[in-house]
Amino acid sequence: MWKFYSVFCIFLGLSSFVNAQQNSIKLIDVDFNRTNVFQIVNDLKTKTGYHFFYDPAQFDSLKVTLTVRQKPLEFILDKIFEHSSYHYVITDQQEVILTKDRKISTDLAPGFFYNNSTQIIADAPVTDYNIEGQKKVAEATTENKLYEIGIRTNNIKSGTANLAGYVRNIKSGEAVIGASIYNAESKVGIATDQFGYYSLTLPRGRQTLTIKGLGMKDTRRKIVLYSDGKLNIEMQEQVTSLKEVQISAEK
Repeated sequence: MWKFYSVFCIFLGLSSFVNAQQNSIKLIDVDFNRTNVFQIVNDLKTKTGYHFFYDPAQFDSLKVTLTVRQKPLEFILDKIFEHSSYHYVITDQQEVILTKDRKISTDLAPGFFYNNSTQIIADAPVTDYNIEGQKKVAEATTENKLYEIGIRTNNIKSGTANLAGYVRNIKSGEAVIGASIYNAESKVGIATDQFGYYSLTLPRGRQTLTIKGLGMKDTRRKIVLYSDGKLNIEMQEQVTSLKEVQISAEK
């Protein structure tokens, strides 16, 4: 009888532990419709309390359509980055790190803890990831990338289409007010409103947009406009260094 009681207590304790673990996992709802990474991160951060770290330039072309109900954060991130080159890792400090192409591992390298009988292989070739990373950035910048807007077709129809989106500061995520978006070929341009929003009608086809903003670095976007669509643009702040000024006066 005593053995039966002991086994019952152990089983009850394990059940309580499992239920506590399940209850500690926060379940959330999301409803994304061609949503960009900036809006996704803000939504998940508000609902989970986790902090997100990522390079906005690497996620500028990501658009997500997803609706789920009462699912944990890991499930939602798995669905967002399914069948893509994007990855994520969740740390013990409630932090989420988003990367492209390369996946970050939080596990210790094999053999980190070793005894005297463990052999260490020296002189192993080490990949210089910094150099490779610099090459990738140089080859695939936002200005050199070609953005396809709308529903892609083999033959681009004649006529015009509407292009709209937001212009934001790449560092702070704040709206860039009064930024100009201009196409030199069609001589069509517009300025962003108080929310950083713009909307303009352009000829269909391939063209280059020039974007300028007060206190921001000029940038451009190469696009192929098939039909109505959206393009969010991120700009960098312009840091101006002052030259040395000498002031002299006569008696």
